[in-house]
Amino acid sequence: MRAALSDAGLPAPQHQALEYATVVKAHCGPNVTTVGLLATMLWVLQLHCYGITVSLWQYLCLGLLVVPSMLLIGTLMIWVQT
Repeated sequence: MRAALSDAGLPAPQHQALEYATVVKAHCGPNVTTVGLLATMLWVLQLHCYGITVSLWQYLCLGLLVVPSMLLIGTLMIWVQT
C-alpha cells in the first residue's frame, strides 16, 4: 500500500496522514467479521481447538462495539499529528 500511496503526489503532511489512515483501516476492518483476515480465522480455529466457541454473532456484536471507538480514536490521533 505504501508504494501505491507514494505515487499519489501529495504534500508530506497529507501523505503521512493518508499512510496512518490506511494502517488504521487495515487493522480495524478485520475486527468486524471473522472472514476479514486469515489471522482472524486462524484465531477462531485455535480457540475452537481449546474448546472455546465464538459464534459469528458474538464476534460481530463485539466488533461493532469496539471498531467505531477504535476508528474515532485513530482518526483523532491522525488529526492531532497533522
